[in-house]
Amino acid sequence: MLLDYVSAYCSGSVYGEFLELKQNWEENVVREMNRLLKEKETAVANRLEEIRLKKETAIAIQAEKATKKRVAQENKQRDAKRKMIKKTSDMATLQGLKDKATQHTLDVALALQVAGETTQAGPSN
Repeated sequence: MLLDYVSAYCSGSVYGEFLELKQNWEENVVREMNRLLKEKETAVANRLEEIRLKKETAIAIQAEKATKKRVAQENKQRDAKRKMIKKTSDMATLQGLKDKATQHTLDVALALQVAGETTQAGPSN
């Protein structure tokens, strides 16, 4: 409609200038839209990269936590095994000492019994 008005009331050279200005304006608008679109694409790409890096960092942190937890659990199990082995060893040592004490008691009792029988029988001269 504006073109109809300008073409109806303006001379040919003014109308030509008007068309040239209009074309320049449209080209500027298109350039600006392309620039803004490129900025937006760059911003979106940067944001996606940031999100990807955050995800990778979170995954790495979770993996590190899982590794630490697994190592702590393995250490705990290893310590429990060591304690059990030591306890078993200590029990075996105690049992060995008990067996030696029992054997010694039996030896002493036997010696006392033999000595008592010898004393009751009297001197054998």
